Amino acid sequence: MSEQQNIKSPTSSFLNMQTNILAALVLIVPALFAWIPLVGFFAWIIPMVVFIAENKSNFVRYCAAESFCIGILRLVFDVVFNSIRNMALRTAALYGSNPEYVSFWGAVQNPGNVALVMGNIIAVILTLICALAALLAFSKKLVRLPLVSGVADFMTRELRPRFKHITYNN
Repeated sequence: MSEQQNIKSPTSSFLNMQTNILAALVLIVPALFAWIPLVGFFAWIIPMVVFIAENKSNFVRYCAAESFCIGILRLVFDVVFNSIRNMALRTAALYGSNPEYVSFWGAVQNPGNVALVMGNIIAVILTLICALAALLAFSKKLVRLPLVSGVADFMTRELRPRFKHITYNN
């Protein structure tokens, strides 16, 4: 969270809300939905819809891009740590009393639980980062999160809606 900029745009084109409220919602709602089993795997869709639908406020688009990146990051961590946990549980079920298996893992009785705890710690950290970014977005301050700001910059700058000024001739 290195830079902060004040935002001046009053309303967004998506749902005609104030930009600070929509930016805060687009940051915190997917972070909270990510904790719901099975729904959490699709929480990244919410900021993507806002990113695509918003064509008036770059502040909201940037916050949606950051929230999308954090959602994808959280999804990757969930898949990786759940895969490690499931692999460890299946391995423990097959080779639990084998001395070679026990010496390989050392003092850890169930490495699946370690992966579960590590995954949950990372999820809590990402949720707290989203909550802090949402609070700052509500106070109309743009926060550039270190891990995702480069991708969010690219998305906001390069993936602008190209259909904004299209006219149809009959």
